Amino acid sequence: MCLVGASNELPESEELDALYDRFLLRREVAQVSPEGLNQLLRASTVSDASAPPRAPLTAADLAAARSGASSVAVPDDVLALLADLRDWLQTACEPPVYVSDRRLVKSLRLLRVAAWADGRSTVDRRDALLLQHVLWQRPGEATRVGDRLLAALADDAGGAQAGFLFGGMFGRACIGASSRPASLPDVAADVGALREVLESRLASLQAAAAAARGGGGGGSAAPSSLWLDPAQLAALDAALAPRLDRAAASARDLLYEVAALDAALAARAEAVALADLLPRRWADFIRAGDLDDVRPLGTRASAGGAPSAPFAAL
Repeated sequence: MCLVGASNELPESEELDALYDRFLLRREVAQVSPEGLNQLLRASTVSDASAPPRAPLTAADLAAARSGASSVAVPDDVLALLADLRDWLQTACEPPVYVSDRRLVKSLRLLRVAAWADGRSTVDRRDALLLQHVLWQRPGEATRVGDRLLAALADDAGGAQAGFLFGGMFGRACIGASSRPASLPDVAADVGALREVLESRLASLQAAAAAARGGGGGGSAAPSSLWLDPAQLAALDAALAPRLDRAAASARDLLYEVAALDAALAARAEAVALADLLPRRWADFIRAGDLDDVRPLGTRASAGGAPSAPFAAL
């Protein structure tokens, strides 16, 4: 069911690599600190017979854990995190850190067990912090894995994607306001849907940042963990809070732009007004497209000629 081993050195031969790969959780154990030395020496004087009895896990307990963990859901973003982490370890790290398919599958099983033991039916991204004790070959790599996981937990990839989508919506709005007004209702519907998503995302980020700072903020508390001690969780929250604050600030800025475009579309503003309203988006749009697309009918520049008056200033 479980094998625990210890060694003063790591395997250096290919013959031992397969055996080493089967030890899923790995921890480097340092010498006892000066502060803990007295406790260690005191503990060595206590007879084992005086230790309180520990209730062992039965075979039925283990079977129940295995069955319960198999029903734990794994969100797509957790699967993506694992795939990205292995790709980063094997292609971006120097030297590369090999992660076998077997090890990656067992890592995912570990996360499901961790979530089940915490009484949850879904793996949380924070559970992935356990992987800092799994996905390394040499002890010095554990810190790099931990740092990468922290960055992933506060990653604003969703915000970057939303910003990219909004850039496309802004361009469609400019074209529609000039020459294709029939398309404006479709753009307005997409902008309204994005606004709802961003409002929810901003609330979630603010709640997560407040929870990381211990303030709660009216949101749900971060998941508890039987696998990480309070000091580890406190360190995690201290590292996550500023990153989450930055992600929330980016979401707030984007939400302002989306709300501004939403209001402009409702007022049927012209393209020149959209350019004044969101000049940075306008600059991105004209760099990527053809300015002729946003000139009202009858104001196109002649071949080789200058823009007509209404667009000369743009």
